[in-house]
Amino acid sequence: MKILLDMNLPRKWEAYFRDHGIEALHWSTIGPNDATDVKILEFAAREGYAIFTRDLDFGYLLANSGAALPSVILARMQDIRPDQIGATIVSAIDRFAGELDSGCLLSIGENKQRVRILPFR
Repeated sequence: MKILLDMNLPRKWEAYFRDHGIEALHWSTIGPNDATDVKILEFAAREGYAIFTRDLDFGYLLANSGAALPSVILARMQDIRPDQIGATIVSAIDRFAGELDSGCLLSIGENKQRVRILPFR
């Protein structure tokens, strides 16, 4: 599993994921800060990353494009610091690893997780 961290997440997620055996890369290390969500989606699909974000636009873009990849992990929590929600995020990634590999939108909230298989019908 490779995770691409969106610009709206702190870079400390990179180390957190790596400490839990997940390859992670923050967008700011490879692309411009003003890159469009479409460019980030294209990169993630081409390079085999799932996107971790708080940005609802990724779900809308996937729905409108009919794309089967990349997977998107959407954090629907107020406090997005790894030391607060990291265990929940990693647990969900482990639980839905097969779906993430095949293409899905995984929404993770305070008390609920929801997965939708891509492409959306």
